[in-house]
Amino acid sequence: MAPLSQDRAYVLHLRKYSDSRVILELLTSHSGVVHAVARLPGKRDRAKFEPFQPLIVELSGASELKTLRVCEAHTDLSLNLSGISLFCGLYINELMQRLLRPGEPFPEIFHYYERVLEFLGLSAAQMEVESTLRRMEFFILARLGFGIDFSTCAVSGEAVDAKCLYIFEQGKGFSIFKGSADGARERLIPGAHLLALATGSLSEVEVLKSAKYISRSALAPLLGTRPLKSRELFV
Repeated sequence: MAPLSQDRAYVLHLRKYSDSRVILELLTSHSGVVHAVARLPGKRDRAKFEPFQPLIVELSGASELKTLRVCEAHTDLSLNLSGISLFCGLYINELMQRLLRPGEPFPEIFHYYERVLEFLGLSAAQMEVESTLRRMEFFILARLGFGIDFSTCAVSGEAVDAKCLYIFEQGKGFSIFKGSADGARERLIPGAHLLALATGSLSEVEVLKSAKYISRSALAPLLGTRPLKSRELFV
């Protein structure tokens, strides 16, 4: 049997494996997303397997499916998310499941995920929550090698002009829109919005709308055609 490895973790998803065991999908600090078989705990300890609870786990096994040997609460802090914060927490959990390959470590994403959970536990203001989600999406894209340059035109290499309109193409970036805005089918993005995003400023509603369009466009090829279940909750 492979030696035990200790790691910090959060439960992303749980599904039944047998009458007495479950399969956990964990986001860990050192190993990224990990799948592990675990014995179903008694009612007193079952809260450990709830999402958003910081854990210390010990895993064993040489295959992709590990065995959970130890699972303890990392701190006394228990995040009880509700309302929009809960929906957002479920959304970022699903992003972790869909975007990160099992066994590939992303410690920076783990720590960013943790900070976002702490923020969601404190804030219920919709604009603050949405801006936090957009920043996390752009952060993940950058760490996966799909970072977005908001300050430069991808075609000309020139700096974005606040007075121009731009279109976004995933994998390429932004280019100046030279047609008529009245008959445009593309989503047109004001250069002023891009410059705000380049500085991390998401305090205006219209800038947030542009940020959401850009992040969804950039994430779509990575997520595939299967809809995100968490997005349906917002509806």
